[in-house]
Amino acid sequence: MNRKEYRPRLTSCRLHRKDKNRLKKHCKLTLLLAYQPPYAWEELLSFLAARMNPGVESVSGQVYRRTVVLQKAKHVFRGWISVGMVTD
Repeated sequence: MNRKEYRPRLTSCRLHRKDKNRLKKHCKLTLLLAYQPPYAWEELLSFLAARMNPGVESVSGQVYRRTVVLQKAKHVFRGWISVGMVTD
């Protein structure tokens, strides 16, 4: 992967134009990050799985997920972060 492949998709997260106080229901941001092989992904997943907090984190297959809550002023955003390997 080269740096030109970095393409965040922010359009689905923008505010509705008619109602500036509401975010779209399904907001998704995708980041592709380059790394230098070798990367010990299996070992990292095993490490995280052994220390995860049930109901907060999960390891399923080749994906690590964690819940997040962010607050900005009076708005509270709830969701999750999902991390997985993408091979060429």
